[in-house]
Parts: sequence; C-alpha cells; structure tokens
Amino acid sequence: MRDQPVTRIMTVPPVSVAPTDTTEHARRLMAGRSVHHLVVLEEGRLVGAVSAIDLMDSPAATVAGVMHPDPVSIPATASLHDAADILASGAFHSLPVVDVNGSVVGVVTSTDLIRLLIRQLPAPAHRPAESREGLTLVTDAEREHLLHRVLAAADLYLHSGQGTHEHAVLVRAVAKAKEGVRPGLQINRL
Repeated sequence: MRDQPVTRIMTVPPVSVAPTDTTEHARRLMAGRSVHHLVVLEEGRLVGAVSAIDLMDSPAATVAGVMHPDPVSIPATASLHDAADILASGAFHSLPVVDVNGSVVGVVTSTDLIRLLIRQLPAPAHRPAESREGLTLVTDAEREHLLHRVLAAADLYLHSGQGTHEHAVLVRAVAKAKEGVRPGLQINRL
C-alpha cells in the first residue's frame, strides 16, 4: 500500500477558487461540494490553498485575504507514503497534486489517508449472528476493540495540529465516547 500512487485516493477534480473570489463564494462552494479544502488558482497556476478553518469568522472579503500562499504540493507520481509523511507533520491537512506541467490534477487530504487505512483494516475472524431485522450483531468484545481503535486514532489526530474548532469538537466526541466505555476498559493513546 505504501508504494501505491497518491492518485489512487486523491479528490478529482480539485475544487478551486480564484484569489479574487469572495470568501462567501468559497464557503458556499465548500458546503455544496462537501469539501474542507480548496486550491486557489490564478490563470490556471497554483497560488494558494484555503481550508474551512481559514474561512471561519474571517473578516476578509476575498480568498486572497485568507489563503495560504505558495502551498506545499506533491507530484502525481508520489506515493501514498510520501503524502502521509508530509501530512503527518501536522502543519496542514491537504496537498494539491500536480502533474509534470505544474497543473493541479487533484487534492489529497489526511482524511483520504484515514479512509484508506480504515478500508485496509482486517475484517473480523468470524461473522456474528444476524438479528431478525437482518442487521449484523456485534459482540461486546468486537465493539470494545473497535472503540479502542477509533479512540486511539482520534487521540492521535488530536495531537496532529488541526484547527481549534475541529480540535474542540473531537475532544468532546472522544470524552463522550470514553464515558460510554465499560468500567475496566482502559483507553490509551497508542
């Protein structure tokens, strides 16, 4: 998996705005496309990146006022490992993917990598019985194991340097999840 190309998981086509677009336009575009990162293009050239956090409560009228100029990008020939190494620094959560001509062909985010990781997790060794409604029943041990893994991943993400709003939301979710854990089950960061 490590040597597979980043193009396997990147968002295509990239959602973009111009530096002269309004911040309100960028907010609407993010909401309409269900994305949290936009690339900023000027005459087809990558000049910046903007995230949902950058737009929160920003008094700036245009994208130019909130964007991060000259963002770190990654070539389309890069591997998933390359992207993970860069994103693991915690400085940002998206990387524009560029082709040999420097054109942005996609965007890869830390969320894309987490989704890939989840898909790679092994399935349970046995299939639990099915309920009358056709839903798969999960044993307490399986639920505790899954909860432990999710909480460990969330705890790791909390320490990776995202924005204050996401941090606060995740802290509350982790605390709430830990409240529901049976007494005696210890949840620790990996």
